[in-house]
Amino acid sequence: HQWTLSTTKDLKNWTHYPVVIGIDEDWEKSICTGSVANDGKKFYAFYATRLINNEGKVNEQLSYAISNDAIHFEKQKPNPFYTSAPGYNKRNFRDPKVVIDNSDTFHLFVSSSSEKGYSIDSNRGCLVHLTSEDLNTWKVDEPILTGQRNVPECPDYFKWKDWYYLLYSQGGNT
Repeated sequence: HQWTLSTTKDLKNWTHYPVVIGIDEDWEKSICTGSVANDGKKFYAFYATRLINNEGKVNEQLSYAISNDAIHFEKQKPNPFYTSAPGYNKRNFRDPKVVIDNSDTFHLFVSSSSEKGYSIDSNRGCLVHLTSEDLNTWKVDEPILTGQRNVPECPDYFKWKDWYYLLYSQGGNT
């Protein structure tokens, strides 16, 4: 997986760009799903990087890149900037949905599974909620979704006509 970009003004004629976020390091085995937000000055692309750890197990960690034009992104250091949240599964820690609120606080909703059981032990799928005001210090808040049968895949969160919507996939269904 790597990120590419295509743009259009009419949904008929498309401009295709080279890879905008690609695999640049040997340890980067896959650039996973993520999201982009704009604060009025810059574009912030948050994504997960899948890698194989020293024990031969798959881990997913969070990275981000910044762009002035939404076309040319520069990966930020440290990369990854967040390896896992305490109490959550390291194998399933991906698909960060970024939202920037009115006070310029970054909110990440990250697909994962809890190491704690809920009403039924198998229902551990959740969306971890991380916040930061400076992109350096991250706080783990209460998850915004818990008790899911599977890890909630590729979340989206937006406001439309005074309502907030949270969409995600479970077992291929949204």
